[in-house]
Amino acid sequence: MPVYQLLCESSAQSEHLTGIMITAAFPFITLSIILGIIDGVLITQWPRGIISPAGSSIDMHCYQNETEYDYLYWYQLKEGAGPRLMVVYVAGTANHEPGFNAEDFENSRSGKKQWSLKIQNVQDDQAVMYLCAASLHSGVNYNEAYFGSGTKLTVLEPGRDPELPKVEVLPPSTGEECDKDVQSQRKTVTLLCVAKDFYPDHVSVSWEVNDVERKEGVGTDNNAMLDGKNKTYSITSRLRVPTKEWRKSTNKFRCVVHFFNGKETVPKNATVDGIASSDGVEPEEYMRSAQTAKFAYSIFIAKSFLFGLFVLIFVTKISKGSNGKCFGNVVFGEGTKLTVLDPKANVTRPTVTVLPPSPKEICNVTKPDGKVTLMCAVTNFYPDHVTVSWKINDQEVTAGDQNVTTGDQNVTARDQKFVTGDQKVVAGVGTDESPLQNKETLMYSITSRLRVLKSDWRNTTYSFTCSVQFFDGTNYVTVTDTIQGQHGECDM
Repeated sequence: MPVYQLLCESSAQSEHLTGIMITAAFPFITLSIILGIIDGVLITQWPRGIISPAGSSIDMHCYQNETEYDYLYWYQLKEGAGPRLMVVYVAGTANHEPGFNAEDFENSRSGKKQWSLKIQNVQDDQAVMYLCAASLHSGVNYNEAYFGSGTKLTVLEPGRDPELPKVEVLPPSTGEECDKDVQSQRKTVTLLCVAKDFYPDHVSVSWEVNDVERKEGVGTDNNAMLDGKNKTYSITSRLRVPTKEWRKSTNKFRCVVHFFNGKETVPKNATVDGIASSDGVEPEEYMRSAQTAKFAYSIFIAKSFLFGLFVLIFVTKISKGSNGKCFGNVVFGEGTKLTVLDPKANVTRPTVTVLPPSPKEICNVTKPDGKVTLMCAVTNFYPDHVTVSWKINDQEVTAGDQNVTTGDQNVTARDQKFVTGDQKVVAGVGTDESPLQNKETLMYSITSRLRVLKSDWRNTTYSFTCSVQFFDGTNYVTVTDTIQGQHGECDM
């Protein structure tokens, strides 16, 4: 079985290069898939993406910039699987693996440095990533194979052309701006970029603040989501900025979606301006005066908790046992995550806040099947052992492709369809891949989005719950927040 290890992302000398490392053991060669420059070896692969109708032929190429290795490879890499060897080219002969015949997968070499792959009559099941590689092979010894950056192939549906994304930047929710946690602890707000109605899914997202690229505080969905109804894709990205920065009206926040249409990469963007406080008073100043009164009150009630604190310390010492250790090993089916606590940080349960859709987003949705976005902000926790889930009317909503029973039929879609009461609800979930850490406070935060029909959000009998499971080193603790559906402006 191959073993895969993520190494890093590296800056590329060529626009075709990124950086990951995959190590796979084969009978006569150890492959270290290193995209970029390692030990003076640079492999350039192009194009980065190909969009083609079914039945046509496509070409991709690789070039050894500094070497003239004799063993040349092509691999097919499907999502969720390991690299599959297609063909090895050596000494002027192409040796094809089973399932990849020479007629459909033609390999050629131009001089000592460049080699190419032509796929004839492409089909839907061939729409995956393709990687080239080169190695200096010496008998049965193990050698490194250096890889290109990959070519993503998408096979278009018959008669369908690429469709550019529609991009919109939504300002922070009113609920998030007014949240005391925003003002006192996190001091950040979240802007949401929604790119939708595009096809195929060759996109990447970046953010700019005042025309300067911003990478800190950015979280983007791992993959675009397919709308099973209209067969277009959508993707969201979040930018977390300091409240002070958002409260400056001269600041401009731009989301740029880079879409590859098969010929060139086309940028589509949207911008939102920061806002100024209506009364001219910074929220921090107002909160500071309020905190003074709260502090005095806290001192007064602290004594009532003193006895409980002593009891808690006593129970904790007992639970440690004779060896004096609080936290045991937790063994999972797919591995054990170890976190070494920072001596400067305390184990802290998360604060969970469900934020309603932005009024701007609600007003812009005019179609009957249009969707709006609820956001769950999970903040101020340590360490980062959390999972986030959503419920609508106490029924869990999950993310990804799945079969979901609705009535007497099964539906496979990224948007989950299910029956709650007598109503059918359509919803989709997207959660940040990993929490972000505040380097000053050491606390973590993570966000999750729930996309629902506008009509479902406007149903005041519906409840939307964000549930966060947090592991404190001993137990799993569940923290939730719930918001009811709401009527409001722009109702049709």
